[in-house]
Amino acid sequence: MKWRRAAHPELADGPVVALVGRPNVGKSTLFGVATGRFAETVNAPGTTVASERRPVHTAEGDATLVDLPGTLSLLDSPAGGEQFWRDLLDVRPDAIMVVGDAGDLARHLPMALACRDLGLPVVFVANLADEAAARGVDVDGGRLSQLLAAPVYLTVGRTGSGVSEAMARVVGLANQRRAFLGGAAPRGTVPARVYGPQLERQIEAMAAGASHDHSLGAAALDTMGWGLRELVDNSVMSARGAASIRLGQTLEPVRWRVASDWAAQVERRRDVPVRLADRIAVWSTSPWPGLPIFFAVTAAVFGTMMWLGGTLSALLTGAWTAAVRPYMGRFRSLCLPPVCCGASMVACWPSCRSASRTS
Repeated sequence: MKWRRAAHPELADGPVVALVGRPNVGKSTLFGVATGRFAETVNAPGTTVASERRPVHTAEGDATLVDLPGTLSLLDSPAGGEQFWRDLLDVRPDAIMVVGDAGDLARHLPMALACRDLGLPVVFVANLADEAAARGVDVDGGRLSQLLAAPVYLTVGRTGSGVSEAMARVVGLANQRRAFLGGAAPRGTVPARVYGPQLERQIEAMAAGASHDHSLGAAALDTMGWGLRELVDNSVMSARGAASIRLGQTLEPVRWRVASDWAAQVERRRDVPVRLADRIAVWSTSPWPGLPIFFAVTAAVFGTMMWLGGTLSALLTGAWTAAVRPYMGRFRSLCLPPVCCGASMVACWPSCRSASRTS
């Protein structure tokens, strides 16, 4: 499949796809590759403080791609304001593309689990697959797709490998969700149960009660004043999604345990020779031998500069003495007498003039 880059600045009136992920995972690079326009990025968390919308054209149709700030979880506040789940649901996404690091799935799968719980179609993109392979980490995308119950793609954002297929798939899922709009109620996805019987029963009870105005479940959703019930009524997310947000603090550590177990199942690690550059990086950033190396390099740089300065000074002084100074002596002997005579005349001119007037 090949996607066509956006040629017009106007946003298409179609499905909305949200691009989410942890900071510094190549999300903005993916966004630029998919839309054909790149924005300046900084290798630090929190530098993207607002969402950016751009049209994207794929083999499955047109859509609006929304790049959201990097976040550690749905309950995090990456821009220092509202919790991230509010920013995510404010864009009214029809599907979510979660971007993770293929070489560190255990830290990135909790985000995929949290987004999947919202009841929206999810595509997980294991980005930086080339760097993971260079470190000896191979990912079984098929097995991970089975565990996550969602499509999984291995991508390399810098080269665009796998990006077109992933974009086409997530836009196709967004179109399917819109196709099931019966007035205002879209078809939601039903995530596989992975949190254990007790937590699952708690989630289901809260979600089931959300459909009744005067039930305990509906009241529980609104105790924090988050407006979760309204989001469910407007079909922004499923009732299970609202319950998962309400129970987010309880579910988050469980998601991390599930993610760690899944990562162990899908990662295939092999021994690879450690590159010299990586060894130097480790040595230079550790207290030992990093600090001795730092002082040794600093002393060597200053010593080299002083030696070069002294050597160049001696060479230039010798060249000046041998090549320039003899000619300067001749020039001075030729030029100084006339100059001195001229200066004497200038100095004597006032007295001579006054003497002539007196006479």
